[in-house]
Amino acid sequence: MTERIRAEPSPKPQNLKPLSPSLSASEAPGCPGGQAGPALLELLWSFFGEEQQKGNFPFEPVFLSVRVRAVPTIYAVTYEEMSQFYACVFWPWDVMMMLFSELYTMLVPLFLPDRHWIVSTMLWSLRYSDQNWWHIRARNVKAQLPSAGLAPFPIPYDPWIGTDQFDGREQAAYWLSLTEFQQYPNLGHFRSVPDLLAQLRQFDAEEAKRGMRAFNEATLRSSLDFYRWAAACLLGNSMLPWL
Repeated sequence: MTERIRAEPSPKPQNLKPLSPSLSASEAPGCPGGQAGPALLELLWSFFGEEQQKGNFPFEPVFLSVRVRAVPTIYAVTYEEMSQFYACVFWPWDVMMMLFSELYTMLVPLFLPDRHWIVSTMLWSLRYSDQNWWHIRARNVKAQLPSAGLAPFPIPYDPWIGTDQFDGREQAAYWLSLTEFQQYPNLGHFRSVPDLLAQLRQFDAEEAKRGMRAFNEATLRSSLDFYRWAAACLLGNSMLPWL
């Protein structure tokens, strides 16, 4: 497989965005100066460099908006430039992220850590730092749930996670399962960095893009149907024949 990749034209650079600038302290609580995140990126960069020297990694990693010594980083990129990347390794740091949706819409293939890795990162961040996962932090979004009516609240967990909860793993896994990171098809999920490299070597980018394009077209039709229905309801049933 390695020889076959070598013989082919070099792929476009892979957009590697493992951490946001504000995530550096949340990966390993208690790390002096909150440098665990940058240290992880430096380790990854060294690992990628070794694999490139062996001829096992025919990609050019590019870090986006992450300040790490001796690692090439871009801080501004146009949508047109972003769409040219071969793939993106995306590490979520909240339950909803516009950049993820934009990359998917642009048909940039996406690789994410598997759910066990993300859940662990989420819980560490919520318990030991004040950064990231803002839309699920109890301090930010906790409110009084509706209590009127006889029917129970239709979700098994409160839509926030507090620092006083003993575990929270099942709750975090539940809310993660409802995000685009788990719901969207044609995504790559890796258990470790070696697993990521193995997947990249065998990855068919064009096949992934075809699946992403089909999903985008289907969701666009569904969204248009909804907004047409909503507009008809707002304007009156007389508008229905025109939609």
